[in-house]
Amino acid sequence: MKVPMKNKPSRLVVFIAAAFSYAVTSNNLMANAQHDDHQETHNAAHTNESSDDHHKEHDDHSDQHNDHHGEKDEHGHSDKHGDDHGDEHGDEHEEGHVEISHDNAKKAGIINATAGVAHIKQTITLYGRVVVKPESISHVSARFPGLITQLTVNVGDTVKAGEVIAAVESNNSFKHYNVVAPISGVITARYANPGELTGQKALVIIENYEELWVNFNVFPSNTLTNSLNNASSTSSTSSNAKSVKKGMKVTVSSSPISDQTSLESSLTNTPQTAFQSSITETNIIHLLNNKSQPFTTAITPLDNKQGTWTAGQLLTGSVVLSENKVELAIDNRAFQEVEGKQVIFVVNEHGYESREVSHKLGSDIILGQSDGHFTEILSGLNAGEQYAVQNSYLLKADLGKAGAAHVH
Repeated sequence: MKVPMKNKPSRLVVFIAAAFSYAVTSNNLMANAQHDDHQETHNAAHTNESSDDHHKEHDDHSDQHNDHHGEKDEHGHSDKHGDDHGDEHGDEHEEGHVEISHDNAKKAGIINATAGVAHIKQTITLYGRVVVKPESISHVSARFPGLITQLTVNVGDTVKAGEVIAAVESNNSFKHYNVVAPISGVITARYANPGELTGQKALVIIENYEELWVNFNVFPSNTLTNSLNNASSTSSTSSNAKSVKKGMKVTVSSSPISDQTSLESSLTNTPQTAFQSSITETNIIHLLNNKSQPFTTAITPLDNKQGTWTAGQLLTGSVVLSENKVELAIDNRAFQEVEGKQVIFVVNEHGYESREVSHKLGSDIILGQSDGHFTEILSGLNAGEQYAVQNSYLLKADLGKAGAAHVH
């Protein structure tokens, strides 16, 4: 049976429409896929740009932040605090420095000395007692035996040479004659009264104290009290005692010489206290061997016109065995101990600076020979430089407070 011709075109149309629809759908899918790919590429690019921009902005911000903090370091609080803190302590107390004006130091009683020439002495210390010179003691008696009719002086009275002190009636002639004081001095004893016979006894004893003697005992065991090497001498003790000779200089004191502030200042016109004024220089005029005693007696004269000394007083004598001149030395009173080290305080522009002193190399100031009063300077200090010599402990105390202030 034949199909009618009118149905064939309809099938063809359906086939063509279906093919066209498939093509359109495929194109749309491909377009959508391309669009999606393009969108992902765009998004990725955009994301990368945003990230780069973000990092750039972050870096710019960091740079600004660092610049800002850099300005803080230069002008800000933190650096200022550090600088101010350092400057504050640096200005007030550099290490080993005490800032004080000359006027304030003077008001505080700090006295300076100038480094210069000095004499280093080697000495030994002796001990002795003040006695009245034999020629300064007079036992006054009557020239002729007789009756004492008058005795005008008593114990403690002061008399002048030639002054009448008694009257006696002679047994031989029954005439009166006067008894006069043979020396000036003090009546220390009275042995007679008016109405008594003179006999052979002394009427009074007169003693003169204007010039006394000191009898120093020199034992074989006497050793050097000061040495040129600032240490005990290794020589034998007997040789030290034998080295004491007639004519040697002796510094006499009412207390050990080491307790005095300064021998030289005590012997000048510098104002001194009564205690410090009890120092004088003399020399050995006699050396006596004692047959029954294990020592030699060194006798020195003692000027006592001012009444400083008294008979029977115990004194100390420093005998100069040798003397050595040095070109540069300082007074030992300047030494202070700071943190276990010996220092002196040297004057500088703003006050004082501490310098370590020692006999060892490496110290600020190297010391040489010493005698207990002065010490030689080998290096580290120039002639003419000033240093604190009296009340330098005040500078030490100020330095200690500054050190404590840094511990925080």
